[in-house]
Amino acid sequence: MRKYLLIYFSHKDKINQLTDEEAGKLFKAALTYGETGEVPSFGDDRILNFAWADMKEEIDIANESYE
Repeated sequence: MRKYLLIYFSHKDKINQLTDEEAGKLFKAALTYGETGEVPSFGDDRILNFAWADMKEEIDIANESYE
């Protein structure tokens, strides 16, 4: 099991458009997903769901490359 989460600088522009609260939720979700594979639920929050879709894809690609 990997002991780190790779987050790309390419996400910075999207993350900077989030509030600190939204960014925190997204970051915590990414850490949990990277460690456990548990997919977060952001409910009807379209902004977080949109940001998460790109981030999840990058995490999945990084994990596949790692294996």
